[in-house]
Amino acid sequence: MKATFCALMLAALPAMAAEETAVRGELFCSVERRVVLPYPGTIAAIPADVGQDVKQGEPLLQWMLSRRARAELEQLVSPVPLAAAEAEAASLEAESDEARAAAEEAERLAGEKLGTRRQAELAKSRAAALDRRLAAARERVAFERRQRESGLTWLRETLGVAEPEKGVPETATLPAPVDGTVIWISGDARPGVEWDPSAPLLTIGVMDPMIVRAHVHELDVVKLKVGDRAEMTLLARPDVTLEGTIRRIAWAPFPHWLPEPSYFEVELAVPNPDRALRQGYKVNVQFGGGPAE
Repeated sequence: MKATFCALMLAALPAMAAEETAVRGELFCSVERRVVLPYPGTIAAIPADVGQDVKQGEPLLQWMLSRRARAELEQLVSPVPLAAAEAEAASLEAESDEARAAAEEAERLAGEKLGTRRQAELAKSRAAALDRRLAAARERVAFERRQRESGLTWLRETLGVAEPEKGVPETATLPAPVDGTVIWISGDARPGVEWDPSAPLLTIGVMDPMIVRAHVHELDVVKLKVGDRAEMTLLARPDVTLEGTIRRIAWAPFPHWLPEPSYFEVELAVPNPDRALRQGYKVNVQFGGGPAE
């Protein structure tokens, strides 16, 4: 019985695929990144504007770090811990060399009956202990070097500091994390405002391609597959016709009351080279165009 039902469903799919399905969808950026300040500070200038295209690393905002933030960052990239670790390792290396030479001499004297075996063993133990301390000191040097390099890289990439080795500046820049378009800036963001890192500051979106998300009834979603085309019209501009391609079909429905039918999310990619489409636009989606060529 089950096999017969499945065979009937499969036989019906070509006829179902020929039918068209119309749903309402909404446009979203294909990638969206919220940008926040990494430390508390005061906004100095906002060179970026809504609708502006930006490249990764370009300055979005200039801000003055708080005293506490500067102190933390200066400690993060300070060369003092690394210099202290290197000095300790150099001192231990000299001691270790002397101890190994002394152990070899004690072993030679013990072999010539000019010294005791006990003295040779003690010299070896001291040399081994210094070798262990030297290994630990070298690990600390490597750790401090990684910490400082990580801090310097963080200052370059996150705060836009060109030469962090020279110190932490009072005013830093907030670089764009990705290529995209500034789609939102907080209305409270203006020069002179003290900004908390927990508050969203601005949002960058990748607008080419845009994506359309639509909820499709279970009886219609079985007709669709990834790669199928769909025609769309903007609710605000019915005269504009778009074409998109299905790139994802959800395998699980949205939560719903059990007696109600299930709806599955379908996601389509839509080219937007001229940035004419914006996030939030509603579109009428007409499936049934077949696979993309």
